Amino acid sequence: MENTEIKVRDEGSTDLQVANNGNSTMDKILDLIANGAEISTEKIEKMMDLADRHEAKQAHNAFNVAVAAFKAVVPQISKNRTVGYQAKGQHVGYKHVTLDLITNTINPYLSKHGLSTTWDIENLQDGSIKVTCELAHELGHSKKVSMAEKKDATGSKNSIQSGGSTITYLKRYTLECVTGITAVDDDDDGRPPVADTPKAKPPTQSQLDVIQAICEQLPPVESFTPNFETITAICMKNFRDYLVFEQVHNIAEHLSSNHKTEQIYMAVPSETEAIFEPEN
Repeated sequence: MENTEIKVRDEGSTDLQVANNGNSTMDKILDLIANGAEISTEKIEKMMDLADRHEAKQAHNAFNVAVAAFKAVVPQISKNRTVGYQAKGQHVGYKHVTLDLITNTINPYLSKHGLSTTWDIENLQDGSIKVTCELAHELGHSKKVSMAEKKDATGSKNSIQSGGSTITYLKRYTLECVTGITAVDDDDDGRPPVADTPKAKPPTQSQLDVIQAICEQLPPVESFTPNFETITAICMKNFRDYLVFEQVHNIAEHLSSNHKTEQIYMAVPSETEAIFEPEN
């Protein structure tokens, strides 16, 4: 458990605090005991519970920011396979995206933001196959989507082929669901006509206050200052739903790690430029 510090105020007190630190909770408890502190089992349990909840909240926040950042940069995926078959004398055809194209496209972007996916496969008593896809963040928070389906009995597949076909099908759909991506047709790339595209809502005052706090959290760069307008545009595009003060540190860290200085900073004007600005 990282970044947690436990403080015991005085002997016999149950007033506990959780703060950030580089040592684990258990290390701090052992240090306190080694230094002569008398800590009951009940207090230790409370310390561990507080630290666990604090870590879980931090992990959840980091997961949300990472997913938002992933969705902002992952490229659109076009359906790449056409399937056709005869049904009641009629030809039925449709297009879908293959699992390998999805994974090859999104995995580099998931990894860049500390995310990864895994599948769990289970054979159910009714003969169905259940596939669960888990999207996990490096700090421990995760999200799961499960789907179940009977074995694919179409065509001349044997039992193993039927099971493999169903597993691939379920892997593909659970992966799309848990990551929030959608494959599109080649004809319009999934984009609606320009006339039907809704205009983005301007930021609210509370969102602007959060963005200002994000600017203040960015690391200082000599002779440069955060470009508030540019950072506002980036935040409203990529983090609109996460502009709350609890996310300030995570978003600021993402901006400083994933954007070049010239993208989010602007040069500080000299005193002469500040005083003698040209009149409009």
